[in-house]
Amino acid sequence: MSRARFMMQRHRSGYRYHRRGLGGIEEVRQQILSQQCQKAFEDAGKGLEARRYRVIEALKSRSFYTRQDFEALLFATQDLVHNMSNEMAKIQAEDFTYKGMAREEQLQLIKRMGESMIFVQYLNEAKQKDIPIIDAPGFWRWVEKALSEIELAAGVTAFMACIKPVWITVVEYIYKASLVILGLAEKAISVAIDLTRTAVGAVMKIPDAIGTMWSILKWGGLAVGGFFVFKKVRELRSG
Repeated sequence: MSRARFMMQRHRSGYRYHRRGLGGIEEVRQQILSQQCQKAFEDAGKGLEARRYRVIEALKSRSFYTRQDFEALLFATQDLVHNMSNEMAKIQAEDFTYKGMAREEQLQLIKRMGESMIFVQYLNEAKQKDIPIIDAPGFWRWVEKALSEIELAAGVTAFMACIKPVWITVVEYIYKASLVILGLAEKAISVAIDLTRTAVGAVMKIPDAIGTMWSILKWGGLAVGGFFVFKKVRELRSG
């Protein structure tokens, strides 16, 4: 069972419990609406899946990037993760019924941002030492995990937009931002890097491993952990 479908099934179970005290007509109406919006949830993820495949197929073909291209792709993906985490927080604040679904996805987005810190740290070191080329064989795996979470966050947002149309602008933003990331990925791999002519010391090597430097739970839960992660990433990016 996919994680997306698991989230929806678990949500529907909790939703029935939460609405049990309503009259029968209202409960049936809400269940029908929930079923309709489940399709919006699934369709939103499918719409982004093809773009994620294109990004990953592009990035898997190489591990070397110019420092500028690596920074642009890393920051664009981080920005999308950060913004969608904020949207998940807004859903939790606005509607208790869907709080659990949005909270779970926000936690996953925070984890992805935390993992990305290692890339920012090595990027900063490359800037300080004026190293022009980044060798990051594991970078594409982090991008894939991040975009997978974005697909699920898009599904949650599309589900909300089905119920409250005001959320449709967020869905549109996700699609536009994913196109930007695809463009940056294609640009990054289009640059020819001739390592035979690269000076010694001109390549910054990033270990082929995701940076799991901490557990979110150390900081007492989602809100505090998320604040710490995003604050730390902002500090690292500001150099």
